[in-house]
Amino acid sequence: MASVLAHAEDSKIPLPKVSGFLMPIYKWTNAPEGDDASADKGYSLKDAALYFSHDYKKVHVFVDLAFRSQTTTTASGEPNNSFGFAKYSSQAFVNYKFTDSLEVTFGQFDTLLGFESNDGKDRFFIEGGLASNQALNTTETGAMLGYTLGDFKIQLVNANQNNETAGYQNKASESIVFLTYTKDWFHASSGFLTYKEPTTNKSFNIIEGVAGVDLGKLKVDVEFDSKKDPTQHIHSQFYSLFSTYQLFDKFTLGLREEYAHNASSKKSQVQHTLGFQYDESEVLSLKASYTFNHSAKDMQKTGRTNTQTVLAGLVYKF
Repeated sequence: MASVLAHAEDSKIPLPKVSGFLMPIYKWTNAPEGDDASADKGYSLKDAALYFSHDYKKVHVFVDLAFRSQTTTTASGEPNNSFGFAKYSSQAFVNYKFTDSLEVTFGQFDTLLGFESNDGKDRFFIEGGLASNQALNTTETGAMLGYTLGDFKIQLVNANQNNETAGYQNKASESIVFLTYTKDWFHASSGFLTYKEPTTNKSFNIIEGVAGVDLGKLKVDVEFDSKKDPTQHIHSQFYSLFSTYQLFDKFTLGLREEYAHNASSKKSQVQHTLGFQYDESEVLSLKASYTFNHSAKDMQKTGRTNTQTVLAGLVYKF
């Protein structure tokens, strides 16, 4: 009888849920060949993912298999239309809630740093900004402890970096302390990441601060990132302002203003992005953006470049 009851109980375990999204785009840019902005000109699958989630009692399991067009080119210079599958911002983790306030996550998960989401469906602008592309890695593999107390949440991470967008070429264990405050229409967060270079034993760290307001149709957020690289004499710094305004029920206008000084490339950049989004339905959104980037070497007038980029595409969620 006990085995029959146990089997009946097991049969109540829910099936995994499957969802995902596709984000095909067209990109035009006057950036020269070899520049990062020219990597995926023309038509491409900018971002896509298959999600598998499963919840049972206090356990939540999530698998995010991201894929997109490769950014490599053929010998003739044409874009390569093959997919990079589960190479960029994929996740696979188990989350366990001890209580409503205390939880632990183990596996590979999105990094806590950065205002803009890794997944295109959750990001207003088609492409991520300067801080996302030059200062922050996308995922961590390790353990994360989270504790919520009223309007505050603190998260502690010990992990290895993955899918590095900032040129981190080591697998040193890193630690993150991340504090979030959310109250009605206001939210703020502060994060600190640190690790030691295994070859030199010098410390590397990132300090971040984000604050924003949600006033219904108008949303405004600011982000600051300071990156200390032990191989450089000065810190890289990134300043970002994000704003969106819902003009009509289905149409939203966005503006992103950025300044960055990258110590490793010795390049300063000012970037302006104007974005548009039309929500045709709950599952389909049409997007477009225009970006103007001005950069110069060594904070001087040498090596000046001005690039323009136009993007148009859609996001379909299923």
